Amino acid sequence: MKNLNVTTFTSLKDAAYQQATAVDVLDQVAAYALGHIKGFPENCDKESRAILDQGYRLRRNEISKPLMIVTDNGAEKEISVDLAFSYTSQAFGVLKTTEPALYNGIKQVRDATSNYTCDRYRCLVARAKKLLGDGKESTPRVNLTYAEYVEKRIADDFTRAKQFVAKGNNVDLDAVNRAGIAYRTAMLASIK
Repeated sequence: MKNLNVTTFTSLKDAAYQQATAVDVLDQVAAYALGHIKGFPENCDKESRAILDQGYRLRRNEISKPLMIVTDNGAEKEISVDLAFSYTSQAFGVLKTTEPALYNGIKQVRDATSNYTCDRYRCLVARAKKLLGDGKESTPRVNLTYAEYVEKRIADDFTRAKQFVAKGNNVDLDAVNRAGIAYRTAMLASIK
């Protein structure tokens, strides 16, 4: 399935403008989803996700060329996104034994469309999370020296080991501590 709609740009400036417009629209869609899906972006109920997927499939159908196949009886058939998803799961499953060529064609379109819808959904979730984070103070990233990095890694590993113990895992904290000391010695010895 090839993309039929190719946007042409008149210049790099025009391409940048179109990109900015697309991102602005995505912000508006993410804000809409935040206001209409309870718990979004951390959670999305099945009904809302199904509705989003319907919209993503509409777009995929617009931009995708139907897949041409030769059916088991020798006839040519176009498989569009609409056709591929018009089959119920049960009817689709029956095709595997009754019409394998049609089944394989529909599966190919369904798989490609599912990848497309998942990508679009992940993009929406990421944008919604970014919108939610825009009002928060961000802590600047601190650049550590190598020695500070080694000490932080040892401390983080020991903290993680204690968390495993708290969850009931059998972890020898003394052994973790000894490993940290050995790691510190070896890594700090590498500093020239």
